[in-house]
Amino acid sequence: MTSSGSGGVSPEFIAEAQEIVDALGRDLIGAEQETREGREEVDPDRVNNLFRSAHSLKGLAGMFGLDAMARLAHDLESVLDAMRLGRVQFDKAALDALFAAVERAGSLIAAAAAGEDVPVAAIEDMGARLTKVARGDSNLKVAEPLDLFELGEDVLSVLTEYEEHRLRENISKGRQLYMLRTSFDLTNFDVGLAEIDATVKKLGEVITKLPSSKAADPGAISFDIIVGSDATSDDLAKAIGDERVEVVPIPRRRPKARPNPAPSGQGTARDLLDHIIVPENEGSEEAPSVRSVSRTVRVDIRRLDRLMNLVGELGLTRAAFLRITDAMKREHGFSGLAVDLYKEGRNFERRLAELQAGIMEVRMVPLENLFERMQRIGRKIGRELKREVRIETTGENTELDKLIVEDLADPLMHLIRNALDHGIEPPEERVAAGKPGEGVVKLSAAAQGNHVVVEVSDDGRGIDVKRTLALAVERGLLTPERASELTRREIYNLLFLPGFSTRTEVSEYSGRGVGMDVVKTNIAQLSGVIDVDSQEGLGTKVVVTLPITLAIIPALIVAVAGRTYAIPLNNVQETLALTAADVKTIERREVISVRGATVPLLDLRRIFMLPDEARPKTVYGVVAGAGQNRMALVVDDLVAQQDIVIKSLGRWLRNVPGIAGAAELGNSQTILVIDMVELLGEMSAEARSGSPRRSAP
Repeated sequence: MTSSGSGGVSPEFIAEAQEIVDALGRDLIGAEQETREGREEVDPDRVNNLFRSAHSLKGLAGMFGLDAMARLAHDLESVLDAMRLGRVQFDKAALDALFAAVERAGSLIAAAAAGEDVPVAAIEDMGARLTKVARGDSNLKVAEPLDLFELGEDVLSVLTEYEEHRLRENISKGRQLYMLRTSFDLTNFDVGLAEIDATVKKLGEVITKLPSSKAADPGAISFDIIVGSDATSDDLAKAIGDERVEVVPIPRRRPKARPNPAPSGQGTARDLLDHIIVPENEGSEEAPSVRSVSRTVRVDIRRLDRLMNLVGELGLTRAAFLRITDAMKREHGFSGLAVDLYKEGRNFERRLAELQAGIMEVRMVPLENLFERMQRIGRKIGRELKREVRIETTGENTELDKLIVEDLADPLMHLIRNALDHGIEPPEERVAAGKPGEGVVKLSAAAQGNHVVVEVSDDGRGIDVKRTLALAVERGLLTPERASELTRREIYNLLFLPGFSTRTEVSEYSGRGVGMDVVKTNIAQLSGVIDVDSQEGLGTKVVVTLPITLAIIPALIVAVAGRTYAIPLNNVQETLALTAADVKTIERREVISVRGATVPLLDLRRIFMLPDEARPKTVYGVVAGAGQNRMALVVDDLVAQQDIVIKSLGRWLRNVPGIAGAAELGNSQTILVIDMVELLGEMSAEARSGSPRRSAP
């Protein structure tokens, strides 16, 4: 049997299914961390969330006829149901199987998005693995009896199997059971219950919430909430801090005593029905609210791209307003219609800025899901390489443009893989070196102005500088003479050369000479830069610096040889006037001094092969940088500063060196946008080869 209808799967399904898989991954990582910390049990709420996510994925896949995904989700659900009922423990084998199942679910989502039909037989191996885990552990502890507390048969009869299990677990821990009696307004009872959940979780566990029929107000709903806690009733009441909540300890049953009737006001099964079925003569005049509580919508990123392009067009209209206003001021003076036009133009400019900021805010997404995926990938690779490793993340709430986040996934995966394969040593090697057997890979992100800095660091063996140089010479990537002149940072940059690898044997993860060069290329396409630092024996750190967005960016408009270009302001550090006396030559390269630091010059006329005649006596240096690299672009004039929308040059021209794309100015002029990262690469290439590379945009 094959999954049917995958070719007609909607983007909404793909988005929702991916959200579920991401949630499964996050909770599994949390569960594994709790087991590492030696906790008595994994947080029951986390286990229940895992079960619900698997159940939701099964229903969603079944609705769209994706039989393979539905089958996988069903098997995953069975394991998680057994776990939440205490029949299966969160041991290493179980966690490995769950992580593998989540990865397979992600692959099935990708196949569905591509319109591929996946047969159910393709997941039979995973189903068999999950079934084996679901059979359970024969060494589970004996369940505690439920008659140790005077709960009443009317309560026990309405408990679900899961709630009954959690009740036994709390009894086995020696916790006191409490009944919290409370009432809430029908319009916001969910908020009140959520607040109680959050408070009680710090002191114990909410086992069940039973609606009660004791409410006197027809607009209210009452609940009897059973809680297990080590706290006293006074401490519990004080923590909740709500006079509407009565905390009543449930008495323990005396030996051989006959069961007492349920406490007054206790909800019964009949109470549940009475609360749900309203008698005809007690109907309310007002219908219950049917308004959705959801406050979010999913939007295709292509729609946001279109809106962003329209905002860019409005920016051109704003520039036209300014030109017309200036023309009227020159011809008629600043009075009458010229004043009105100026005021409306300023108002339009403010509203446009708000609109642009609003669209940008919608495009921004936190790195949380991406980091969680990297944790899962790192865990999988670490297992396969037999490394004991912990992936730590910080700064997950840092936000980036959605498109940048998606394109960042592959480079980050390569960096995580390299940290595990090249950096983190096998446990026995780490112990011999005086390190803990478990290695640590840290993935972090932080906002810095208009950029986001993402770091991948490890506490592994570090980069062997001598071996790296020897391999580069051996493979003909540089001469021995040049090798002796390289700085430590330039040696690290050898890792990004095509065909270079420090592995002498080919494995599944390394040795083919591809990876880091692809990482650098992909990061450069995002207008980002990548830097490496390392200490032998202590570890390696890779720093990726990215712009927050590539949609609308502020740019410096410059003129060179009668042509106009845009330089992204994200990379511009300062501008200064230059004369011939300011330019020095060091090792055949022109440089200038900027506050005591030597900065190399890059002449756009020479790089772009533009005519050299009619050069002004005073030119300008645009000091720009990306990561740790800096240079000064020589331009004839600084024209203006304005926001631009970068557009692709098309399939045939998109790979022109030094050019990131094109943009329109307000006078219907189309100009080229300079790729600062590419030019910095050109500068480094010139330094290595001793001759300039040239391109003609």
